[in-house]
Amino acid sequence: MDELIEIINDRSSGSEKLTQKVLSFVKNCYENGKDWKRYKDEIINAHPEMVQLKNVLDIVELFGEEIIDEINSKIKIWRERAIKNSRRLFRDEIRLLTISYSSLVFGSIIENMDKIIQVNVLESGPGFEG
Repeated sequence: MDELIEIINDRSSGSEKLTQKVLSFVKNCYENGKDWKRYKDEIINAHPEMVQLKNVLDIVELFGEEIIDEINSKIKIWRERAIKNSRRLFRDEIRLLTISYSSLVFGSIIENMDKIIQVNVLESGPGFEG
């Protein structure tokens, strides 16, 4: 249950990374014959600001273990698409100020490095503490 404790105490991962951790935990529960549903409310209550966790857990509860790999695949595809589409949002020689240092923001910065001359990241945190 170390994986569950890590998820509940996680105050540094963004939504995408935390969702992947939760899906990994659920998949491990299925593979080891454990009932992940008894921890669902505990996970959701530990991260009330991350509504997608509830949505993803609801979907897995409805469709079962088979949907987990598909969800992970879709997250990866949508992330890559969003990063690629970020090229349209960045002008040349831009100075960027963000309060988010999520993997999506970081990926977009990397994708557009040729256009960015400065990046400032204010303190950021997934639990509204940024």
